[in-house]
Amino acid sequence: MLKTSLRWVLFAAVVLSGLWAFREPKIEAWVAVATSIAAFLSTFLPFDKSGVGQHQSVKSGSIGIQAGGNVSGDIGNKDV
Repeated sequence: MLKTSLRWVLFAAVVLSGLWAFREPKIEAWVAVATSIAAFLSTFLPFDKSGVGQHQSVKSGSIGIQAGGNVSGDIGNKDV
C-alpha cells in the first residue's frame, strides 16, 4: 500500500518536473526531471532485509572489534 502510494507520488513528480522542463528548459528543471525519474525507478528495485547482518571471524587468542561492517582478523604469521 505504502509503496504503491509512493510510486504514484513519484510518477506525479516525474510528470510535473517534465512539464516544468518543457516550459522552462533550464538546468534546474532538467535536474529535477533526472532526480524524479531516478527516485521513481528506485521504487521498483528489490529490497530484501533477510541478508542484513554482520559476521566477524578472529583467530584464537585475539580480540575482535566490530565497527559497522564485516571484519576478518587474519594478520598471518607476523609478530605484532
